[in-house]
Amino acid sequence: MPSYDFRSLSPIDFEGLVRDLLQEELALTLESFKPGKDLGIDFRFTIDKDNTLVVQCKHYVESGFDALLYVELLLQGLNARSDFKVVMG
Repeated sequence: MPSYDFRSLSPIDFEGLVRDLLQEELALTLESFKPGKDLGIDFRFTIDKDNTLVVQCKHYVESGFDALLYVELLLQGLNARSDFKVVMG
C-alpha cells in the first residue's frame, strides 16, 4: 500500500476526502456545508426529522492540545442533549 502524508492536505481538502470516503463506504449522499459558523457540522444525511446523521471532521495535525480540548468539551455538551448521540471513530 502506498504511503501518503495527509498533513499536506488543507482542511478543506481533508473534509472532501472524508466526505468521499464516507459516501462510498455508507452508499449515501452527504449534504455538505461551506466553512463558517455551523457548529462544526461538515456533512449531514437526513432520513426524516427524527433521524439525522451529522459528521464533523477535523484535520488535527497542527491543531495542538487546545483545539482537541475544545472539541472534547463540545462533544460532552452534545452528549448531554437527549436529541444527540455522538459517535467518534
